[in-house]
Parts: sequence; structure tokens; C-alpha cells
Amino acid sequence: MKVLRIKKKIVSLALLACLAVAPAYAAEWYWLGSDSYNSRFVDTASLEKNDYQAIVWWKNTGPKGDSYLKKLAFNRYDRTVAVAASYLLDKYGDYKKTYSNKPRSEWKYEAIVPESFMEEIYNWLWPAAAGTANRWYYLGKWSDGATFFVDNLSVRKDAQTARVWTKENDPNGHYSIQYRIIRRNEKTLTIWKSYTLRGSAGHEYIDTEAFPNEVIPILPGSMDEKLFYAIWPN
Repeated sequence: MKVLRIKKKIVSLALLACLAVAPAYAAEWYWLGSDSYNSRFVDTASLEKNDYQAIVWWKNTGPKGDSYLKKLAFNRYDRTVAVAASYLLDKYGDYKKTYSNKPRSEWKYEAIVPESFMEEIYNWLWPAAAGTANRWYYLGKWSDGATFFVDNLSVRKDAQTARVWTKENDPNGHYSIQYRIIRRNEKTLTIWKSYTLRGSAGHEYIDTEAFPNEVIPILPGSMDEKLFYAIWPN
């Protein structure tokens, strides 16, 4: 019996030692910004980050106190983000609903939309990569008077394919941002996604469309051709 008591004591001490060295995180919410619709925070206590990737918890609190809580994974140099988990909390911070909770193998990375909440987090994670000066390069006007810009900051291209964000501002004050895939040899493009903005500098989008299977020819003299030659001048 004495041997058994000694063994139990050793096990108890071992457990206490494990508890002493195990990390314990209490959320530390850092305020990113607010507008008339939301207040946005990131948890600095649980942040995992290096020069290439980051995993961070993000909270978006509405005017009634309910919050969306998301675990987000960012790739710095691809400028992409994946939603690893998403929950709804009540105004007291208690759990209400699960929207998603995916294993790492199912994380789906997507391009970060310019001037979005996700880019706000990206710029906080890697301030040196923000580079907002001279970001939107003016290409010209469409026939309806809408001005057309390309986002210099997020252009990703090789010898044959480019992925770029463009922005259109029409004379009525409506704004849209589009993610375009452009093919050099075929001289075609696909509008992968299109977002309508709430305002010129707003972070929130009120409508989303996608045309992933549509292939559009780039015609001579068009604004799309101006974009094409801005990407590949020669």
C-alpha cells in the first residue's frame, strides 16, 4: 500500500508539473477599427505568425453586441486568406452557433479583396506589405463614364497568366471591385468574382457575383486591352 501511495504521489506531481508549463491563453482583443456597422478586433494572445503565414482569431461586433468570431489563416506573399472556423456569439460573448470548423486539409484560400476587412487584418499583420501609396493605377474611362483602375499592390503574374484586382467607379457613385484572371496567349480574361461596394473607401461589400466559367475575349481598343498592356507592355 505504501508503494501505491508513493506512485500516486509521483503521478500527481507529474501532472502538476505539466500544468505548470502548459501555455494558458486569455484572449487579448486589439481594436482594429470601427464604422457605423461594426467594431473589429484581433486576439493578440493566440496569434501565430512568421514572415510567411499567420493564424489569428478575429471578432466583428455589430451594433446590438452580437459578434462573429473567425479563425483566419493568411498567406503573406500570395495575399490569400482561409476561414478555418466561424462562430456566432451573443452580446455577452457566449456561444450561439457554429458556421464552420474545418480541419487544415479543408482550408480554402482565396485572394484578399482590396479595402476589405480581411485586408485590414493583413495590413495589421504585416504593415510593411501595406504599401497603399499609388495603389490604384488609372487606366481610363468606359463608354458609360465609369473610371477604371488596376490595383498595383496585388498583381500576381507570370509569363502567361495574370491575376489582378480592378476597380470601377461610375458617375452615380457606385463602386465595384473585380478579380480578373487574364491569359496572355489567348488574349482572354475571366471575371472570377465581382463585388459591389457600400462606399468608395468602405470595407463592406453589399453584393457578390462570380463568373468562373466565362471566357471573355480582349478586344482591340477596349479598356480590357489597356489593362492587358499595362500588365505585359511588350
